[in-house]
Amino acid sequence: MIVLVLLLGGSGTRFGGGLPKQFLEMELSGMEDARRRILEPAFGQYTKLPLFEVTARAFLTSLGVDVLLATSPEAYIRKDFFLNSMDRLRNDFSATRFYATEGGSTRHISFLNSARFLCNSQRSLEQAAVLVHDANRPYLDAEFFTGIRETCAKIHQNHPSDTVYIPGIPVVNSMVSARDEKVTGYPERDSLMDVQTPQIIPSHILCGKRTASKKDYTDEGSYFLDLGYSVEVFPGSRENIKITFPQDAPDHLRRYST
Repeated sequence: MIVLVLLLGGSGTRFGGGLPKQFLEMELSGMEDARRRILEPAFGQYTKLPLFEVTARAFLTSLGVDVLLATSPEAYIRKDFFLNSMDRLRNDFSATRFYATEGGSTRHISFLNSARFLCNSQRSLEQAAVLVHDANRPYLDAEFFTGIRETCAKIHQNHPSDTVYIPGIPVVNSMVSARDEKVTGYPERDSLMDVQTPQIIPSHILCGKRTASKKDYTDEGSYFLDLGYSVEVFPGSRENIKITFPQDAPDHLRRYST
């Protein structure tokens, strides 16, 4: 069983404009060829869709997703453009169960809300692989999905698995640690990786007893590592960028037209 948690958090302040970028429309027209080839299967019959829906469709067309939970800021979860997207997804992927729940003030709180929703309302999560993915990462190529599929198979085959899996790519630039604009050190680049999503969690870990977090984690791997679980890296993709600034999607991400 595969469960996808799609995190639609973020205020969009770094991207600019009033509407968070995960709700803006993506259009195939004007997209550079490499990204167009990646996203065409997700778009299917459509020429433009909200960004978060494109990301959801990328998973739904490439994996056998049994449950999709969209975790959205409270201000948008009842908006027509959100509800219309969820209705389209239900109509086009009838074998998947779709749910929505409210997020929180930070990414980590949104994740905890998602975990609480799943573990309280889903009675059939046994041996499930739970994928937690940022909705602003739509560029998911076929090779990357192969790695995701193989990682989910590890969880299904090795139940109960006490390992959380995160995708990562080697760092190619020199990195520094700094405080008050003063460089304090150069970490060994060979030991560093850029962390991506989806981060893949066995359901019994997700729903297991755990102490309350004492800080705001930026990803699930760091959280579960603090809780004492093993965290392993599987190959990420350089295409799997997170859309954060306008230059990340300069030609095909537009204000939603209503």
